[in-house]
Amino acid sequence: MNDRFGHRWEPSSPSAANPDAELGEHVAKSTTILVVEDDAHMRALARRVLTGQAYRVLEAANGIAALEIAARDRKIDMVVTDVEMPTIGVHRMIRRLEELNPELRVLIISGHTDHDLLCRGFDKGSDAFLQKPFSAQQLVAAVREALNGSARHPA
Repeated sequence: MNDRFGHRWEPSSPSAANPDAELGEHVAKSTTILVVEDDAHMRALARRVLTGQAYRVLEAANGIAALEIAARDRKIDMVVTDVEMPTIGVHRMIRRLEELNPELRVLIISGHTDHDLLCRGFDKGSDAFLQKPFSAQQLVAAVREALNGSARHPA
């Protein structure tokens, strides 16, 4: 197509931030994401953004609630979780979720510094990670990258 100045341009190719719409919707409709976040506003934001991308989204306010949901609904493809986890530690929660689904993808979200994260056993360089605060576009891109990538949380 040509723009108003006569320059030829091609629609952008699919990417994590701008995927093929048809393929993306098909994949998303078959993908279930569990959002584990104690902040109700952050959880609602993640739900709105991800359901807007056609993902099936489940929510939990803490780790115990996440495990209860996972016990009822075993088709969880990905967990998006905060590092701060009331009721149960995030590592323990992830290990138990991975027992239900060894192929589970994990995206860690946190506002903590690199040092704090390392002290908690997370490495922004190897774990799928998204720094708070983040935009809707950043969340969508991070989820797609984590779903498509091979990185999983270390056991």
